[in-house]
Amino acid sequence: MDNIKKGDLVKFLPEYEDGDNEFVYVLIEDPDGRRVKVMPYDSGMEIPPIQVVKTEWLIKLKIK
Repeated sequence: MDNIKKGDLVKFLPEYEDGDNEFVYVLIEDPDGRRVKVMPYDSGMEIPPIQVVKTEWLIKLKIK
């Protein structure tokens, strides 16, 4: 896993995706050990869900 930090955009690796939809997530905190809190990025939800996931499940998106 690339060095990730709060505010980075990430996706789940294909083997850890939840369902058929590919969502982009934003880290809402810096990783704590091998875990981090993420929530869907720009989901339009009034209260977006927050998940605690393993950092090795994620891939950092390169934003230019």
